[in-house]
Amino acid sequence: MTCELKLGWATHAAASRACRDWHYSHALPVSAGIHRIGVWEDDSFRGVVLFCHGNNNHIGSPYGLGSGEVCELSRVALREHQTPVSRIVAIAIRLLRKRCPGLRVIVSYASLDQGHVGG
Repeated sequence: MTCELKLGWATHAAASRACRDWHYSHALPVSAGIHRIGVWEDDSFRGVVLFCHGNNNHIGSPYGLGSGEVCELSRVALREHQTPVSRIVAIAIRLLRKRCPGLRVIVSYASLDQGHVGG
């Protein structure tokens, strides 16, 4: 069974709700410059993918990049859904690249205590 997947820009309220209800941290990241991408399946809100500049001011240093060239994939907060997370994140990255054409690197950290592999 397939569903109609849509991603688009989400409100602060929608992102806050998704993180509170469906992410293990139960909170939005504390960071400036958050890009909130909402996820809908069959017109039903399923959650958000959040990118931000992170709390690490030197996140781009290992790559020789400035703050406008690197960001962090900080949250994937989804309730029950059909679409694979890898597809959702891939589409979210395409939307982010349109909004931030100077972006060159996205960093993602794995939470090992949550069973994330980080590969």
